[in-house]
Amino acid sequence: MNEKIQAILLRIVLGLKRLKWIAGQDWEITLKGEGHIPLVRQIEVEGNMDNETWKDNVETMIHLKLSSDDEITYFPEYTVYANIYARGAANKDVVFKMDVDVAFTKEDVKADDKFALASRKINGLVEDSIENEYRDYIEANEENIKAYRQGGWKADNDTPRGG
Repeated sequence: MNEKIQAILLRIVLGLKRLKWIAGQDWEITLKGEGHIPLVRQIEVEGNMDNETWKDNVETMIHLKLSSDDEITYFPEYTVYANIYARGAANKDVVFKMDVDVAFTKEDVKADDKFALASRKINGLVEDSIENEYRDYIEANEENIKAYRQGGWKADNDTPRGG
């Protein structure tokens, strides 16, 4: 990977770190071997059912890389991975690819505003997508979650049944 292109990617990662994203432990090895940087963040979501509102966190990972059609202009591209779970419902794996409409060239290495914009856009798009996925998940599993809440939540705190 070209050093200037790698510098662009690392500058975007620095912006994401300011927004509470954490680079994976072996990000340097992953970057050299697979061409992307893994980042993780807990995204706070809000659920709502029967006039009750609650907050939850969805651990979300992105694999961030730069893509180019002409090797002159580069766009941040990333794959989002998350697992959504509520008691009473089956886990939902979330995987999707996204890109950002902020283009970089090798000359943009010092364009601080561009890096901040790209980081904010990535963060905002991922947050919005995970929040929407969570709302859709709760809505799709509403009956199972209600059934669990009526019979299971209290039982989780009681002594074991049949004993």
